[in-house]
Amino acid sequence: MNFISAQDVFFDDKATLAMGAAFDEACGSLRRFARYKKVRELIAKRIIEAAKTGELDPDPPLFASDTGIWHR
Repeated sequence: MNFISAQDVFFDDKATLAMGAAFDEACGSLRRFARYKKVRELIAKRIIEAAKTGELDPDPPLFASDTGIWHR
């Protein structure tokens, strides 16, 4: 099992896959705004913060309320 560190926080493979899916969906929903590095960094930071609390379900309505990233 691989672990990825984010500021002394470690995520297992399942968490990393869920975070990647959430990142991809957030970037896809933001379309052209996601091409900016600062926007992608903000998305990643918000996803990491949500994952630190144990939130791994990238369901957009729930995830949007937890992170403020996107709404559908």
